[in-house]
Amino acid sequence: MSLTYILVDFENVQPQVADLGLLRGDDFRVRIFHGVHQNKFDVSMYRALQPLGDKVELVQSDRQGPDVLDFHISFYLGRLLQEHLSQRVREARFFVISKDRGFDSLIVHIRSLGFEAHRVATIRAALGTPASSPVPTAAPKKVAAKRASTPRKVPAVKSAVKAASGASAKKKVDTPKQIVLESLQRMGKKLPGKRKGLEHHIESHLGRKVDLDAVRALVAEMERDGVLRIVDNKVEYALPKASK
Repeated sequence: MSLTYILVDFENVQPQVADLGLLRGDDFRVRIFHGVHQNKFDVSMYRALQPLGDKVELVQSDRQGPDVLDFHISFYLGRLLQEHLSQRVREARFFVISKDRGFDSLIVHIRSLGFEAHRVATIRAALGTPASSPVPTAAPKKVAAKRASTPRKVPAVKSAVKAASGASAKKKVDTPKQIVLESLQRMGKKLPGKRKGLEHHIESHLGRKVDLDAVRALVAEMERDGVLRIVDNKVEYALPKASK
């Protein structure tokens, strides 16, 4: 059985109760890391976690100071990885729920060991579940309207586009969606067959500065545009013909 580990940096991010309610099943392991003075939890949060039973653990730091909780999380990640490496089982996913980019170098190292790992801002993003708020429809193909269809994390995506396109200030800069579409059109029959492969493909073309939230927002936008469809994590494509 493939396990999904959710490690929450509670000093940095307080998960929504509705998001905690998504964590159901025997394949989840949840660790909530909280500071020395965070001794009280909302009743609704407790009730949302209760069905997980012993699959959820609260880990409190015994000291106060900068980065103390980050070291706790890093230590637990290392211990979990060692357990899987010693058993030669790499079917595990690791998600650190935090807005702290200091975890990113550790995430890259975990990936180099053959595991799937991400730092995301919400549990919902980790599970690839669309947000509960209404999603705006794709904007018409006008220059002024393109900003409305840009995925979340706009500053990170814009910087990644600038690096990926190499366009000068005088030239038109393609949107992230255009860059990804053109890269997929060039692949022919070698298109990524699963969601995970598609997400990695987008990351590689837009740069590592684009986090998983922005990648999945872009995938959702492409689904709304009808250029692809994801069923049971398998990707079906309906890409437009490449312009000559």
